[in-house]
Amino acid sequence: MRITTLGVLLASVGLLASGCGATRSSAQRMDMPGQITHLEARLEALEQRQGMIEDKAWDYTENVSYLKGRIDAVGGGVASAPSVLNEKPTARRIQSALKQAGFYDGSVDGKVGSKTKEAIRSFQQANGLKVDGKVGPQTWTQLARYVP
Repeated sequence: MRITTLGVLLASVGLLASGCGATRSSAQRMDMPGQITHLEARLEALEQRQGMIEDKAWDYTENVSYLKGRIDAVGGGVASAPSVLNEKPTARRIQSALKQAGFYDGSVDGKVGSKTKEAIRSFQQANGLKVDGKVGPQTWTQLARYVP
């Protein structure tokens, strides 16, 4: 998405700069740096919004995965687990546990970014879990041991 948007932005700037498609007055050409700055600011705002939406989608996916695991655990007659397993794992708790386990060296800021997702995948692979980058019930059961 970002590459496409950037490509369109660059193509637009190129067309504006070349005067392709229409004759530009000197006043319009002089305002091109202002238009470029405006487009760059708009692109940055859109990229930030996209990042926020992706973070929310990841949180929702984690919530669904956690709840499905809890339903399966209750339905399967599993005995009650330690209290940390009964609580929904927060992003901060996941990052702290990954850090304690030696898989994450970033800051514990509660934001699940690419470093956190990569740490989750590495932890899953090292523990023989399905490598999907999501902290579902099986991953959380293994990871909860490292919660400080």
